[in-house]
Amino acid sequence: MFDRAAGLRATGLPGDNRQAIAYLRRATSIAPDFANAWGALALAYSQAIAAESPERLEGFAELRDEAVRQARRLDPGNADAAAAQAPSHNFGRWAQSERVYGELIRRHPAHASAYNYLGTLLMDVGRWNEAAGVLVAAKSRNALSPITRYRLSVALWSAGRISEADREIDEALDQWPQHGAIWQTKVKLLALTGRPRMALTFLQDPARRPMDEVGEPLATRALFITALASGKRADAAAAVDAMLATVWNISASAISTAINCARLGYAGLAQDLLDGALVGTGQWAGLRAAGSVVPPQIHPLFQPHAGSLWPTARFAALLSRIGLERYWASTGRLPDFRRRG
Repeated sequence: MFDRAAGLRATGLPGDNRQAIAYLRRATSIAPDFANAWGALALAYSQAIAAESPERLEGFAELRDEAVRQARRLDPGNADAAAAQAPSHNFGRWAQSERVYGELIRRHPAHASAYNYLGTLLMDVGRWNEAAGVLVAAKSRNALSPITRYRLSVALWSAGRISEADREIDEALDQWPQHGAIWQTKVKLLALTGRPRMALTFLQDPARRPMDEVGEPLATRALFITALASGKRADAAAAVDAMLATVWNISASAISTAINCARLGYAGLAQDLLDGALVGTGQWAGLRAAGSVVPPQIHPLFQPHAGSLWPTARFAALLSRIGLERYWASTGRLPDFRRRG
């Protein structure tokens, strides 16, 4: 049961994590003194809490805390139990979380989770080169995690290390050819590094496409890439209309949608969407409530295709309002786009 759960947890998919929780609960029932099973169960609960909506998680926090207590009773230095207590969301508390992750790495240097947490935080604050280094460390400690590999690919690409990103994502595709996050990252990497026609070819190949990449999201993605390839205003308008039609239904995608709009030349609309999603102002203010279930991942703000927004006063004001300017000032660590400038 324990070994089965380990394989499922590596995928990073909520459904697989739920099955892993079932296996680990069974493992702790069979072997109640097995500290590693309790620690793994605590971390699986923590990952579910981070990824799923609250209405599906009744009692999970209490079950996580119980698993932490049991793991620590049996093994006071259990690394999974320590990782389960680390904050999984960082929006608005980046400095505090960065300190926690640094301490977790110091105490458990062989454990991958803290490196993944820190790498994700560094992505969200625009420190791409540092994020890539940390995620390389995570990969070296757990090469079986597709989530680590896709994040590393995104960090390398966003740091301007495109050839390295290509190699990383292609290796990941060979290992997980039907993983949605890996496939999507390959599409984005091609589309947003000057290769939109190659991206369309890849996107339209049913043999390469994951089974759940169908319907409206797939069609919208194709319209966006078609607009990149053609450079035509009419294609850009059609893509923007399609993206806006889905932004309420897929509230977590509002930030990515905004950045895609900016890439197509709709910088004002992009800023309106960001103001709505992140601070709840303007005509898109409802996006903040729609996306409030899970704190936002804001790393798209600092990816290269957001570059048209970076010099604007509105973007600077947004960064101040969400607390990033304060974080950068307090830590003395600037985002990559400020260093380049």
